Amino acid sequence: MIQEAAADPALKQELEDRLTTLKQEVEEFIALQEIPKLAEDVHQDLVTQNEALLAEINKILENGSLALDQLENSELFTTINEATSLINRIEALGQKSIHRGAFLLWEKIFLIFSIFDKLLKLLWISEDGV
Repeated sequence: MIQEAAADPALKQELEDRLTTLKQEVEEFIALQEIPKLAEDVHQDLVTQNEALLAEINKILENGSLALDQLENSELFTTINEATSLINRIEALGQKSIHRGAFLLWEKIFLIFSIFDKLLKLLWISEDGV
C-alpha cells in the first residue's frame, strides 16, 4: 500500500486529503463543550481516543503533507480500532431514552466514525491493489 501511494501521486493526495478531513473532524469533536450528562463518560473516552488519533495524524501529516514512512510505522489503525470499539457503547446508550443534546453529540460521533470507515476502506483498497 505504501509503495503504491508513493508511486501514485493521486492516491497519495487522496490519502492526505482524507487524513486532513479526519484531523479537522477530530479537532472539532475534541472542542465540543456542551455534553449531556448521559453521554459525559462516553464522550470523555472518545476525547481520549481522539487525542491519540490526532497525535498519530499529526505524525503522519508532517509539515502539512503526507509522510508515507510515518504512515507505515504509525499506530493509526490500532487507535482507530480502539475508538471504533467505543461505538458499541454509544449504540447501547442510544437504545435508552435520550434528549436532543445527546442526539447531536452522537450524530457528531457517527460522522467521525464514517470518516474513519472511509479512510480504512481507502487504505484497504490500496493494499489489495484494487
